Order: sequence, then C-alpha cells, then structure tokens
Amino acid sequence: MKILSELGLPAKLATIQNARDALHVDHLTDQRIEFSLTDRADPDRQQSITLAMDGLGLAQLQLDRLPVAVAKRSLSLLCRHSNLMRIRIDADQQALVEPLAAFGFARDCALVDSNELWAIWVRSRATPSTAPDASEQLQLAGQCRRKLGMDPDPRDLEFCTECPILVSVGEDRFGRPQRMHSQAAMAWQAMQSAAANEAPLQLVSAYRGMRYQTALLQRKLETGQSVEQLMTINAPPGFSQHHTGCALDLAAPDQEALTESFENTAQFAWLQANAGQFGFHLSYPRDNEWGFAYEPWHWAWQGNDAA
Repeated sequence: MKILSELGLPAKLATIQNARDALHVDHLTDQRIEFSLTDRADPDRQQSITLAMDGLGLAQLQLDRLPVAVAKRSLSLLCRHSNLMRIRIDADQQALVEPLAAFGFARDCALVDSNELWAIWVRSRATPSTAPDASEQLQLAGQCRRKLGMDPDPRDLEFCTECPILVSVGEDRFGRPQRMHSQAAMAWQAMQSAAANEAPLQLVSAYRGMRYQTALLQRKLETGQSVEQLMTINAPPGFSQHHTGCALDLAAPDQEALTESFENTAQFAWLQANAGQFGFHLSYPRDNEWGFAYEPWHWAWQGNDAA
C-alpha cells in the first residue's frame, strides 16, 4: 500500500500501542486510514481518528475534532511510526507541536490552504529517498564524475545536494512516477493548475539522484556523444539542479519534449510571464555563464512568499 510505504507505518493492519493507549487500524485504502484510539485502562473509552492522503502523497491528520489531550496522545503514537505528515493544528491546539518536536519533526514549508491551518511536517533525516549525508554525497559525486571522465569540471558550478525528503507529484508525460522537494511540489502543482486553461504544462522530469544522472550520461556516451558535448547539455553528477528536487523539465502536450522549439509555445510565454509568482525561474537562458546549452524547458524553484 502506497500510503504505508510513504509514511513508514506498519506494513500490515496492526495495533500500535504504548503503556497507555492502543491505536488500531480499522480501515485502510490507498487514500485513507481510519484509526481508533483506545485507553488500555478503560477499553470503552475510544476515539476515532482519520489519516487521509492528499495529492502529494502526504499524510493528512484530522485532529481538529479531538480534545487536545487525546489528539496529543494520538500524535505521539503516530510520530513513532511516521516520517512525513500533513497536520492541521488549530490556534488552541499548539500543545500538539510538543510531540512533533519531541520526535524530531519540524514544519517543512509554508501553510498550504487558504484557511492557514494545514502544514507539512517532516522528521529530520527520515526520508523516503536514500540520500547520503553531505560528505558522502561529495565523495559519491566525485566517483561518478571520474567514472564518466568529467572530473575535474573547470566551471564554477554550484554543488547540488540530493533532496532527503521527497514527495510524489504523480506521473510525467511518459508515465514515469516523479518526486520533488515538498515545497517545490506544492508550488509546481499551484503553477500547473494556474496554467491549465491557458497553457497546460506537462512534466517531463523532476528529481534525479546522482546515480541516475550518472547512468543517464553513461548511456549518452555509449551512443557516441563526447564528454565535451555532454558537458554543455547535462550537468555532471553533483551539479545537477535535479538532485535538489526543485528543478523541472516541462513540455507542451502537443510538442516534442526537451527541444528549443519549446520557446515558441504558449507554455513558454506563460512561464515567462507567470512562473516567478510561484518561485520558478529559468535556469539556463541563452549564453549563460556556465556554458550550458539554452534550455527553455528547464525551470527551478527558488522559493518566494507567493509560492
């Protein structure tokens, strides 16, 4: 079940319990888990809790109808078994922040909904991706570049670490599942919705780890492309914005993907006029300082208040 694997919850219907409470999974689908919280000292005292999935594949915990004490106990139990949650905390429920903090959770991004109650919380370093720590990433990137004959790179490129917390953004135009940094994912979905009527945007690629980037470049080398050619087309492992989970390759539905002709589409015109409102910016314009080829399809989220 996707919901269980993304949350780190038990793989089977089970009872999660501590000395005082038992949290039993009553009903399970891909989009919803219904729990009942039972006081083990008084089995007749039971509260129902719902955990639902939203479009990003995050847990959405509905605590607003529970007494704060009960909600706090429920959350403490779930924190032991989850890595990523979307939780509504009302103004009078600030005590719920305590168990989140105690289990290493932090609010990862801006409040999501217009009612300003929902927020995404992630456990530090607990991640559905397998990103190593920073020093290991530096070592891995160097190994990958040497394997490809791309080390050293004479350009002053910024090192891009792999995003440790990734959320699903659905499938790309080729039916492949794609993931992004949680904040960038929300900004992308907002931007995609805003463009839908005037210039619908298709996703071609999002997060790519260093090993994936290495395999991609290796395949291109095997087709006869030179290292010099590739270094103008693809960033070497460790320097790709796709590692961060904040970069997107986009296309128009009726156009070939990843070609300069994208600049002549309604989609590119819309992005030029509006993408900045959602925190996205064109990474590689013509004659860019890093010597990369012009990529009108490549946009990276840099964050802003609107996003």
